[in-house]
Amino acid sequence: MKKPLILFFIILTLIINHSSAQTVVVGSDQDKTLVYQLSEHLNATPFIIPWGSTDEKYVNELKNLNATEIIIIGGKYSVPECFNIGNYKRFAGKDRVETAYLVLSNFYNINCSGNLIFYPSKELILKTIIEKRNWIIIEGNSPISKKWSKFIYYSLKKDHHGNKTVIYVGNINNNPQMRDNWNIKLPYIVSFCPAVIYYNNTLYITGSDENLPSTIGRLFAKHITYEFNDLLLFFIILLITSAIFYYYIRSPYYIVALIISALWIFWHKYDFGIVWDALFVYLDGALSLLYLGHYETIISGRSFCGLSYCLYVWFHIFKPSLESIVFYQIYMFFIMVGFIFLYFKRKFLGLIVMLILLGIPLFKKYILMFSTELTFLTFLMIILHILKNFKGKNLEIIILSLLTSISALVRVHSLAIPLIYAFYQKNKQSLLYLMLSIVLYLTLLFISGGEIYGYVGEISTKGGISLDIFIKNVIFYLPKFLMDIAFPITVLLTLFIIKREKIIKNSSFKYYILTLAVVFLIMPLFWVAQEERYLLTSVFLFTVAGFEFFDY
Repeated sequence: MKKPLILFFIILTLIINHSSAQTVVVGSDQDKTLVYQLSEHLNATPFIIPWGSTDEKYVNELKNLNATEIIIIGGKYSVPECFNIGNYKRFAGKDRVETAYLVLSNFYNINCSGNLIFYPSKELILKTIIEKRNWIIIEGNSPISKKWSKFIYYSLKKDHHGNKTVIYVGNINNNPQMRDNWNIKLPYIVSFCPAVIYYNNTLYITGSDENLPSTIGRLFAKHITYEFNDLLLFFIILLITSAIFYYYIRSPYYIVALIISALWIFWHKYDFGIVWDALFVYLDGALSLLYLGHYETIISGRSFCGLSYCLYVWFHIFKPSLESIVFYQIYMFFIMVGFIFLYFKRKFLGLIVMLILLGIPLFKKYILMFSTELTFLTFLMIILHILKNFKGKNLEIIILSLLTSISALVRVHSLAIPLIYAFYQKNKQSLLYLMLSIVLYLTLLFISGGEIYGYVGEISTKGGISLDIFIKNVIFYLPKFLMDIAFPITVLLTLFIIKREKIIKNSSFKYYILTLAVVFLIMPLFWVAQEERYLLTSVFLFTVAGFEFFDY
């Protein structure tokens, strides 16, 4: 009797073990390519969840796999800690690129350092990409590879009669020709990681669809190519724009500001760059509009599609490249400076404000780094100028509402502008401005294909907005704000004490801007992410409001 019973338990154990997954590789849908490749390498089971999901359905599914080992790819925001089940190990860097490198070093014995994998050497590759060559781009068949291949082509110096050099873009899955010509002493997995390889007069710019923009952005960030014809066209556009502003400003202070701005830009010409989210959202969205005919981004669910549309228009003047993005940033800066001067009746105040802003490290950073900040501040300055001279006419209301709704596509926070203005004015014109701005924003959001669900999901993923998060945000932001605002306050006090400038008392508009500044200071305290750039708008508004007291 004992032998049949023992045999039964042995068979049962074998069945259970057979139905269990020995190793499971867990990752979000934004790291799925890496998860699938590692699973194949380890002969493991891939398990993909939506980015940041805490849904019990996925947790239970993972538990039901009865894994003896769980390998988690990504940080706690990508794959939340509720998936830390049983015998697990997490591989997470500060970003996707570093996470990919951790996988390479731990499972493929490939040591990586720096922003990219350069093979055979960084020096050789950087020397290659700044040369004029007859570049032949062979793109992958995925939409991301197709649109970013165009961006690569326009970011390189070209000589159509020179040395032919083939560039494969993508990875071995979406680019069959790359697979066929992968004659390199590196495993295929490298093609799914941010890497640049130069071998036998052939350049491989690789990455999965989720991280290919990282490869391209980091490769060209400090090696921007400026072509003479583009520089000439941009100079003419900038000259005409400045001349139009001068026609209305008519002040030598504006000429001084233009000279200082031009010298400042020239001094920092090699410091321009692009922030991480701009690659995956705003630039990717603009390239989708340009080459796919519709708006989509690698990171979905983002409502701030306005910057992508601004770039889309700009790319019809200049080819899509990092050079064009630098031109865009410079142009936005000069537009903003022009409206600062139009805003102030006393033009020397415009010069002081501009110099103060250039002296604030946070502001300087986001002139040089492409993101939503500078575009948003430019729209903000245009709207404030119109509001300061607002007469309540129907055409003014329509123009203001249209500008505010477009600005809200760049940053939805723009809707606070008409809301607070209506609170101060309490008349039908201000209420109409508020209502029309909201209606136009929702209409444009629907037409443009923008979404808001990503941000709602991000709040939910990170546990919601709690008192603990609020306190942590206060501790994080308050010292930074005091440091950023110290320089403007010092200049204001100097102007008041030494110059004995009188303060105007009959203008309520300065209190409106101060209220707006306070609101934009409070906003980051109720958000689940911490970045100093969220303070930039409030610092900008406090500076403008401070000098509004002397504008008579």
